[in-house]
Amino acid sequence: MELSAFIRARHCYAPFGDGLLVHRLDFSPVEVSGPLFTQAQVPLPAAVAGAVPKRQAEYLAGRLAARDALALWGCQLPVGMGGAREPLWPQGFVGSIS
Repeated sequence: MELSAFIRARHCYAPFGDGLLVHRLDFSPVEVSGPLFTQAQVPLPAAVAGAVPKRQAEYLAGRLAARDALALWGCQLPVGMGGAREPLWPQGFVGSIS
């Protein structure tokens, strides 16, 4: 599968008008594989590589949405994954992936 087929739509909006931005990706919850992560240039952690395909798709979509959000601020650094599987945001940024 190509990345363009995985991502169905990208949304960015400010629901409260206070600078808080929400990024949402509509994605195809199909079987995701390592090559799709490679194509998207998103690292595939071992904890996610062994997960069911739906979880892998959710992880990839979340990281892509986070990357879109950071890019608006000129940040090209990835959001990592901590020991408790929490997102590790680049210094100076906070967010949530759900």
